[in-house]
Order: sequence, then C-alpha cells, then structure tokens
Amino acid sequence: MLKYKILCALFVVIASTNLCKAQTEEYKKHDVSVIYGWCPLIDDRNNLFFGSGYKSIGMFSAQYVFNVIKYFGIGAVFGYQHYSHRHFNYAANDLTGMVIVRVNWINNPDFTLYSKAGLGMRFMNDNDNTIDHTTTAGILPVPSIGGTISLGKGFFGLAEYSLFSSQGMFLVGAGYRF
Repeated sequence: MLKYKILCALFVVIASTNLCKAQTEEYKKHDVSVIYGWCPLIDDRNNLFFGSGYKSIGMFSAQYVFNVIKYFGIGAVFGYQHYSHRHFNYAANDLTGMVIVRVNWINNPDFTLYSKAGLGMRFMNDNDNTIDHTTTAGILPVPSIGGTISLGKGFFGLAEYSLFSSQGMFLVGAGYRF
C-alpha cells in the first residue's frame, strides 16, 4: 500500500511540474520560412497527365505567418518558378503572391499539424525569342495539410501536401519562429 502512495505522490509532482511548464511556455507569434515545392499536378504549361514537354525547376517560395492566436494565423506567400521546353527555345517565369490563413490542429513546441488555404495572383511571362507574352491569373489553391517539427532554438522543418496548388504538390522547407 505504501508503494502505491509513493507512486501516486511521485506522479502528482511530475504532472504538476509539466503543467506549470506548459502554462509559462510562450507561443511564438511569427513564422518565417523558405519552401521548395515540386510536381505541379495541373498547370497551363506543365500538365503531367499529357506530358507536354515542359520542365520546371520547381517553385521557390518565402512565407510569413502571424499567429493571431495559438491555433490560427494569417500571412503571405511569395514564390518564383522557371519553366523551359526541352525541344524549343522557350522559357517562362511565374511569380505568385498569396494571402493565406493557417489553422493549427495540433500545436505544441516540438510538432505542429496544420491546414493552410490561400487566395492570390499569379503573373506569368513567356518568351520564345519571337513573342513576349505576359498574363495574370487569380489562384485559389485547394487547402493543404502540413506539419512542422522543431529543430531547436526557434528553427523548424516543414513538409506539406496539396492536391492542387500553384506552389506544387509536395513542399518541404525550413523556417524560424520568433
């Protein structure tokens, strides 16, 4: 019986220390990250279903999120992508700018699971040495699901998946939280 009382007392002491630590731990309000995305599934130039001959280096993006509360943040994403055609003298550049909202489903210091959605504009510039063509399009990517894992002292790694997105289908990156 004494053994159980000692174990219960030890459990209460350990639980109360973790509870106090969780109450004093401050969540960080700002997330800044760089992201690399690849495999755009549906695109006007790079349609993977039909193999149109265009290839891309992938999308490089910079993202900022302001965490309004612990489980909700708003921010912006800016990205760049370069295309070329393997048989023709053709090059294209895309610039993307989006306003995003992010909902954190699991939010602790070491791991975050979130969903993200956005609304923005895409600026496309094509050049085949004879015609220079510029177009603008609105983008509304399907919400993505992603996660971050702490790398220590505010740094984190991230991975994200989205079925249809101008940033790519698979995204990986690193960031800093302050």
